[in-house]
Amino acid sequence: MAEDWAGNVGGGGGSGAGTAANGNNGTSGAGGGAGASAPAGGGAGGNAGSSGGAGSAPGGGAGGANCGGACNSNGTGGAGEVVITYSTGGGGSPQWTTSGSNIYYNSGNVGIGTASPSTLLEVNGIARGRVQDKGGELFNCKAYGAVGDGTTDDTSTIQSCINAVPATGGIAFLPAGLYKITSTLTIGDGTSSTRSASNYITFTGAGGGSTDAEFFPASGRERGATNLLWYGAAAGVMLDVRGPISNVIVEKIFFDAKGGTNAASTALRTTHAMRSTFRQLEVEHHTGFSFINTAYTNTISGVVDGGNNNVWEAISSLSAGTGGGGIQIGPATAGSPGSLDVAQNTYINCKFFNDAGGKGIELRYTDASAFINVTGGSLVVSPPSDNTAFPGGIAFYNSAVNIDNTSGASWTGTTPINFYPYPMGEGPPVPTAVWARGVTDTGIWFGNTANKNINDVAITTSGKGVVIKDSDGAGCHRVTVNTAGTISAASVTCP
Repeated sequence: MAEDWAGNVGGGGGSGAGTAANGNNGTSGAGGGAGASAPAGGGAGGNAGSSGGAGSAPGGGAGGANCGGACNSNGTGGAGEVVITYSTGGGGSPQWTTSGSNIYYNSGNVGIGTASPSTLLEVNGIARGRVQDKGGELFNCKAYGAVGDGTTDDTSTIQSCINAVPATGGIAFLPAGLYKITSTLTIGDGTSSTRSASNYITFTGAGGGSTDAEFFPASGRERGATNLLWYGAAAGVMLDVRGPISNVIVEKIFFDAKGGTNAASTALRTTHAMRSTFRQLEVEHHTGFSFINTAYTNTISGVVDGGNNNVWEAISSLSAGTGGGGIQIGPATAGSPGSLDVAQNTYINCKFFNDAGGKGIELRYTDASAFINVTGGSLVVSPPSDNTAFPGGIAFYNSAVNIDNTSGASWTGTTPINFYPYPMGEGPPVPTAVWARGVTDTGIWFGNTANKNINDVAITTSGKGVVIKDSDGAGCHRVTVNTAGTISAASVTCP
C-alpha cells in the first residue's frame, strides 16, 4: 500500500517553488516561503515554513509549509488542512483529515493493535488515558466544566451535567474531588401539582467517606473521594430531589454542610421520590436534619402513591448542635386525600450521630416501613395534627435507638412502632411511650403485647414465683400464689 501526500508540507525559510512535468509527478522543490508559484496541477503556494529543507512530492506538486490552503488529492488548494490519503497507487480518496487542532476519519473503522477492527474504534491491548464522557454511557461533570479543586464555584457546571441527562434516564458522574457549591443542586422538576418530566436519573460520585468515629477515632470523620462543600446561604439545602419522581439513585457522595462561613441545614431532601435508592452518603456540619424524606399529601394527576418503596442504605451523618438531626421522615400533616404519606421504605445499615444529643430519627406522617441495623440516637414521634393515628406499622430490627418517651403523646393509632429487640445495653429505661411495643434485649415485653403467645409456666418449687418487671422499669416484683389461692408480690432484685 503506497502512501501519497497531496502537496508536501514544506520546510521553512527558503524561496522558490517546486516544478512538475505534469500534475501528478512533481520533482523535489525547496521549502516555500509564500509559495510564489505552484506547478501545474500542484498544491497552492504555502505559508512560510518555520524550519526544514526541500521535500519530495511523489503524486503532487511541491508546496510550501502547511501546504497553504488545503491540498486535496488532486493537488488543489483548500481551507487550511493537511490531507493524508492511502491508496494502492498514485492518488486515492482522503481518509484522515486534520483541521486546526482537530483530526477526524471520514469512513471505515480504526484499529489499534488489530488489522481488522469491527467497530469505529477497536483497541486490542491496554489503553491508558482520561476519558470524560459527555453523554455516551454517562455524563461526566468534568466534561461540563466542573473543576473540583475546592475553590472554583462548581454549582452551575454540576447542574448542567445533571440537566444533560435525558428525560428517559442516564448517569451523571461526579469524579473524585472537592466541589464548592453556592446554591441548591436539583434532580427532577416535579411540583405539588405536576410529576417530574425526568425520571431514572442516577447521580453518583466516586466514594462517600465516613462520619463514623468507630472507624476513624482520631477525628471521628473522614471525607470521601467525591465531596460537595457548601458555601451558600445559611440553612440551605445542598441537593433537592423534586418529585413526584421515580427510580432515582443518589450515591457515593460526602456532604460537608459548612465549607464556608454559613452552614446548610440539610444535605439531601427528597420530596415524593418513589422506587428510588439513596446509599453510601455521609453528611457533617449540618444544622437541621441531614436527610429529609417527605411527600406531597394533596391529589396529583397520575400519582396514586406517596413517597413509597425507597431504599436508604449505608447513609450516615454527624451533627454538632442540638438543632442538628439524622433523618426526618414524612410530611408534617396528612392533608387531603390523606393517603399519600411516606410508606414502605427500608432503612438499612444507617448511622445518625449527634455530639449534643439532637434528634436522630423523627417519624411524622409515615407508616409500613422497616429499620434494619440502624443506629439512630434519639427516636422522636410527631403525629400529624390532622391524623394522630400516624406514624404506625413501623418495625425496628436489631437497631440501637433511644425512645423519647415524652414525644408522641397525642398518638391514637392502633398499629404501634415495634422493636425486636429494644437495646438495653447502654441502660435506657424500658419504653413507656403509648406508641411503642416490643421486647427488650433482656427479654422484657413492653407496650401493647396482648397478641403475643406465651405458654403456661409450671412452678413446682416452694417459695418460687414469676418475677415481673415494674411498669416504670425501676425494679421487679416476684408474684407468688399460696395454697389458698392468695396472690402476693414481693420486691426483688431484677434478674
